[in-house]
Amino acid sequence: MQAYLDAMAAKDVAAGRSQLCAPMQQAFDAAATGPNGDFADHFEVPKAAITDVRSGPRGQEVSASVTVSVGARDVARPLLFTVTRSGADWCISGEAPGGHTPEPSVNP
Repeated sequence: MQAYLDAMAAKDVAAGRSQLCAPMQQAFDAAATGPNGDFADHFEVPKAAITDVRSGPRGQEVSASVTVSVGARDVARPLLFTVTRSGADWCISGEAPGGHTPEPSVNP
């Protein structure tokens, strides 16, 4: 998942695509560099961090905070990625707005 966030920051479309499960790749190709795509030319991604990871009904749910810059304006957006196994590897099988609030740590 961190590799995808790093690819967004670097505008490395091929590296980003390689993190996706095969069924998502065609939609990614059509939208990634479009006006609202994760790799759009007019966006910069100065900061992206994983904020929470937990098991979900379709795999691991990975919440991330992605800061997007357009001109002088910075906006942090929460995203929720679903990461699933594909053979021996993991791949991103879903992306949606939002995310989970990190669960509080439990002190023994």
